[in-house]
Amino acid sequence: MKSFISGLGLLAVTVSPLAAHAEILQFNALLNSGNSVPALTNPNPAASGLSTLFYDTLTNTYDFTLSAFSLSGPVTGAHIHGPATNMQSADVLVNINTTPFEKFNSGSTLLLGGNDIATFGFVASANGHPGQSFLNALNSGLTYVNIHTAMYPGGEVRGQLWPAAVAAVPEPQVWASLLVGMGLVGWVTRRRLVV
Repeated sequence: MKSFISGLGLLAVTVSPLAAHAEILQFNALLNSGNSVPALTNPNPAASGLSTLFYDTLTNTYDFTLSAFSLSGPVTGAHIHGPATNMQSADVLVNINTTPFEKFNSGSTLLLGGNDIATFGFVASANGHPGQSFLNALNSGLTYVNIHTAMYPGGEVRGQLWPAAVAAVPEPQVWASLLVGMGLVGWVTRRRLVV
């Protein structure tokens, strides 16, 4: 019986893979006219927005959502910029106003989102910040969202993407291994009770 249990232990170790765990990193931005750089001479205090980016470290893809309200008119451009602090301006990294992002823009309201967007790799050095990956720029708080309108061609509302939370997400094979292991323990326990 001991050799049988040892065999089960070996089987459990062999069956359970050393699977990687994905981390889903969250980044949030609160958008308003007061965040614009350079400062707007005639800001729109009613305009505001919220943006969330979820980054999957295993697949190197991200999901992105944005909601903005009380804008002065239809959106003419929407981007993620970087690398830059909240006091600097930088080049466009991602045009979020076009495919693969979906949007609804009805004058003063913008709703925008995209899922499983592939990252583009490297962010060039700028503003005294070294070249780095998109993920490193996000983790360092060096990216921002900017929404442009006809009245505010340089950007009506802006918000820095800040790291918010980390959650470990088990991979499917980890769940399968856990179920197999629990099944083996149950089977051995049942055999002991029967014998």
